[in-house]
Amino acid sequence: MNSNLSTPEEPNKQRWSDYILILFAVIALLLPFIAKYYQRLDTTLLFKSIVAKQYHVSKKTLLRWVKLFCPKQLASRLIKQKRITLFEIQHYFGHPNDYPLDSKNRPIRSKANLERAFKISQSTLLRIIALSTNCKADLGMTIEEYNSMKIFPPKYAQLIFQFVKNNRSAKY
Repeated sequence: MNSNLSTPEEPNKQRWSDYILILFAVIALLLPFIAKYYQRLDTTLLFKSIVAKQYHVSKKTLLRWVKLFCPKQLASRLIKQKRITLFEIQHYFGHPNDYPLDSKNRPIRSKANLERAFKISQSTLLRIIALSTNCKADLGMTIEEYNSMKIFPPKYAQLIFQFVKNNRSAKY
């Protein structure tokens, strides 16, 4: 027998490695186009009412958030424009799907949702919030801003949820 003959498995291994190499080359070629497509999605101009619907709030509430949480220069520009992009405000509000969830997987967007999630009253929630020595750091907003709002952007809802969760057993 001739020992120089290769086994039938070796050509198959070579063929699979060729396929994998071609697959990586195709992915490398398509990646810039895919990235450009997703970038375009983030920079699509949308009416404020459509952006508000994505956050499950009214246009009035969205504009209030813009005034409270966006830098003044950006806020004045966004308020004047008819259309805005999600990309411009996501840094300040968080993604619309980033709301914390209660035990039944319902999003916590408002004070009423917080009360329901933790099974506490409105006055108890206020006492827990009052425990904060630095509201801007703990909640992302001042106590006056908190008191003036009913519905929160996802980023701030997360902060408030965590603060209440960590302090609900504290003496108030």
